[in-house]
Formats: sequence, C-alpha cells, structure tokens
Amino acid sequence: MTQALFDSMRSLACVTGYMGQYLAANSAFTASLGWTEQELRGFAYYDLAPSSERQLMMKIGSDVIRKGGDEPSVYKRPMRHKDGSYRLVEWTVWADPASRLVYAMGQLIGPVEVD
Repeated sequence: MTQALFDSMRSLACVTGYMGQYLAANSAFTASLGWTEQELRGFAYYDLAPSSERQLMMKIGSDVIRKGGDEPSVYKRPMRHKDGSYRLVEWTVWADPASRLVYAMGQLIGPVEVD
C-alpha cells in the first residue's frame, strides 16, 4: 500500500508486528490521537490502553493472531490521546500469518471517561 493511499483514508489505520509494536499509522490515526508516527513506534498497541485494560488488550491481540486473516475481530476500546485523555475507537483488526503483521482500521467515536 502506498503511503499516499494510506494517508488518504478517513479511518484510523495502523500496522503492528506480532509482538504488538506499531510499525505504521496513517494521518487520520496520528491526528485523532495526537501522536506522531515516530512516537508511536516506541509503543505497543496495548500501551495506549488504560492501565486497567492492558491485560484485556493483550488477550484481544492474541485472539486476533490466533484467528489469522480468516476472520477479522471487531471491538470498541478507549485509546490514550497524547494529551492524556481517552478516545473511544471501534476497531476492525486482522492478522496476516505470512508476514506476521496485524492490520487495523478504526472509527473514532469520541471522547470517553476512563477510571
């Protein structure tokens, strides 16, 4: 996928490795959550979850990898914005066992309060 196509999408889009680290994020993702793509590369997907949900996020990630590309997973989870607030995002996620990459497309729902 070319970067121009990736960045032209209105949906949040990102790619992670099987260990969870961010490898790429489009401009909708970075604009919605405030992080630069370079900053995201220092995080795993579960690092942007509320601390109380990190174990759940790791389980979801394991389930996505186990399913592979046969069946996308859909879920809503809060994601930490760079300013410390949270945004609820509805994700569709699937894994590619051949490349050991995980692809995600998300729709920003809006701000959400997190305990």
